[in-house]
Amino acid sequence: MNARTPPLAPLVDAIVAARRSATPARADAAIVPASHAVAYATQQAVTDTLGLAIGGFKVGMLADGTPTSAPMYTQDMRASGASWRLPASGALVVEIELAMRMAHDLLARPGRAYTRDEVAAAIGEVLVGVELLKSRFAGDAFPAPAVHLADNLGNLGYITGGATRNFATLDLARITCRYALDGVEAHAAIGGHPQDDPWKPLLACLDAGTLGAGGLRAGQLVTTGTLVKPFRISEPARLTAALDGIGSVSVEFVR
Repeated sequence: MNARTPPLAPLVDAIVAARRSATPARADAAIVPASHAVAYATQQAVTDTLGLAIGGFKVGMLADGTPTSAPMYTQDMRASGASWRLPASGALVVEIELAMRMAHDLLARPGRAYTRDEVAAAIGEVLVGVELLKSRFAGDAFPAPAVHLADNLGNLGYITGGATRNFATLDLARITCRYALDGVEAHAAIGGHPQDDPWKPLLACLDAGTLGAGGLRAGQLVTTGTLVKPFRISEPARLTAALDGIGSVSVEFVR
């Protein structure tokens, strides 16, 4: 990512206005970033304009292997047991994820890739989390991919759950993930990560330099991708989820 790439100013304005007013922006073909570099520059400009603290990042990979990432703001993060108000219209998209909390900084170092062992040594704990997604643009579908990337990949909020520091012996790609809605189990399966490896997108994003201006900081959270098929919540419900050997998480969706 080229830090000198200018952002797409009209898209910055649209996303900032939508966040501040809680009113969806209008999708416009004229404000689609021409490249991932422009989308990332737009992400950064939105963060700078809003003046919000970054509590962590979400990381992932496209089908062609391109790493993607987006900041998650501290103000949008809650602890297990929280209530989350449903949007006035449309649904929330919900994902159950494995996340990692940094114990030490991992600074950007272009041209010198981090090894898995180096990254693991900088992580203090792994935890179960619930990511909440909704586009800042009108409609119930996500916008064009480059706009979605600029819009923090749709991140609306994150619920952090139980954690373990004793993760070195765990095969994080083979953890059993479960979740239930209003007490009725909806999913129980081993694995399910899109790349079959939660470490892979984090390493790829570090190598590509997409995680902010300087890398990851101690205390920040990195969520590594959904372990379940994303599902929609449009009515009040109680969600509980767990990763075996790691912990559990719950959130109450309310009107």
